[in-house]
Amino acid sequence: MILVKNYLVDHYHEKINMKDIEEISGLSKRIEKAKELAMQTDLSFGEIAEKVGYSDIHTSSRIFKRKTGSSLSQFALP
Repeated sequence: MILVKNYLVDHYHEKINMKDIEEISGLSKRIEKAKELAMQTDLSFGEIAEKVGYSDIHTSSRIFKRKTGSSLSQFALP
């Protein structure tokens, strides 16, 4: 979050692009890692959330669905 704060301080006079914020915060990488873990492992959704940096599975699920348009279960191994 410090990186995001510094970015905002340095670019406060510009139009802030959410994609830039996501990149700086690592959100995009977390989403991709969560997809990868769901497709390639038999980890529970809670374990996946923890591995990508979320302590709360509900927050993780909500963010994942908002960013991908799909639930994590759609990527899970059968």
